[in-house]
Amino acid sequence: MAGSTQDLRERAAQVQSNGGAVAVRPASPIDRMAGDVKRMESEFARALPAVGITADRFARLAVTVLRQNADELARCEPASVLGALVTAAQLGLEPGGPLGQCYLVRYGNQCTFVMGYKGYISLARRSGEIESLIARVVYERDEFSAEYGLEDKLTHKPYMDGDPGRAVRYYAVAKYVGGGHSFVVLSRAAVEKLRNAGRSANSPAWKNWYDEMACAKAVKQLAKWMPLTTEFARAVANDETTRTDRGEDVIDVPVYSSPDQPDVPADSVNLLDDVVDAESIDGEWTTS
Repeated sequence: MAGSTQDLRERAAQVQSNGGAVAVRPASPIDRMAGDVKRMESEFARALPAVGITADRFARLAVTVLRQNADELARCEPASVLGALVTAAQLGLEPGGPLGQCYLVRYGNQCTFVMGYKGYISLARRSGEIESLIARVVYERDEFSAEYGLEDKLTHKPYMDGDPGRAVRYYAVAKYVGGGHSFVVLSRAAVEKLRNAGRSANSPAWKNWYDEMACAKAVKQLAKWMPLTTEFARAVANDETTRTDRGEDVIDVPVYSSPDQPDVPADSVNLLDDVVDAESIDGEWTTS
């Protein structure tokens, strides 16, 4: 009781010293962005496709991501953080969280939208043309073989009797409704090449979830052979890009270019310019 009384006295003295005004702690950058997110809930509702996630849930997830990554995101231009969240909303993907569908990654003072492989899988399943899409890691003690030709074949038997060793390959496989499949395999060297070519090469996402990010690269490579829906194509185009506009019509612009590239109309952008022809056979990396 004595402690609380003393606290009240100190509070009263502080109010008096401010001429009767209550001292308020200045809002942090994250607090201000969290407030913006809550005020944008109606815009998120307009952006979200009908895929089950509500605007309220999306806004709560967004605030959680801001809090969990406060040290990094507080150093970003707020408009770029909100822009990345709008991109996630347009795609109907949950930012951060246990699903790992997409990430908010700092690049300089800008927030970059980065796709996760589970986000690609979620979008693929919505198309109605893909029966299944998986991405997996191959460890050095696993039994693994891949053959490209008239009858592509892939065999992967995981090592289950202890430490499987380090990750050496990553692959993605798509099976199509009505039959048929396609797959792509990337060596560790191939992943590093793709990683270093991107804006998020040294981001916390790669440092904390390397395998998940590498699997996303494999899925993105596989996109060349997959029937692309508008949403999936948007995801490919918006991966590792930044947007900073916050106008009332921001939701209506489907595709945004990265800051170092000119803006291109959504209907003329080549969505797969950054997809490299890649194969990994017997551990060798080749490009064409």
